[in-house]
Amino acid sequence: MSSNALAERHAPGLSEERTSASTARRPTILVIEDSEVIRKVLALILESEGYNVVESEHGEKGLELAEQIRPDLISLDLALGDLDGREILRTLRRQRWSRRLPVVVLSAYVHELTGTERAWATDVIVKPFDLDDLLRRLRLALEYEPERRSW
Repeated sequence: MSSNALAERHAPGLSEERTSASTARRPTILVIEDSEVIRKVLALILESEGYNVVESEHGEKGLELAEQIRPDLISLDLALGDLDGREILRTLRRQRWSRRLPVVVLSAYVHELTGTERAWATDVIVKPFDLDDLLRRLRLALEYEPERRSW
């Protein structure tokens, strides 16, 4: 079942027509997460909150998607099978187009981040997380004024 179908099932009234028509105006969040359960639940919840969601279970593919779609925010797990999330964060901060892109690290392994890596992340959220807190912090990250960042 697609995440749009799940959203419709769990959020009646969020029709495919409405989703398609509003996609261009809604912020896009790229979820890079290797756990299918967490990735799908995040997609379902974020779509029901009005976000356009693109998913990737692999780090390399996530980087490719980020370059292609230029999301408004990336939710990034650190423990990915093919490419470490810390390397993805470093790569994003080295590229001109993504230097100021909000990246929220969402991981059980945040203790492995160096001070510099923590500074590169817009926010760091430890799994397991409180859903209301996660949504609040994602909204704040999307509203964040990137001009204030000095990477």
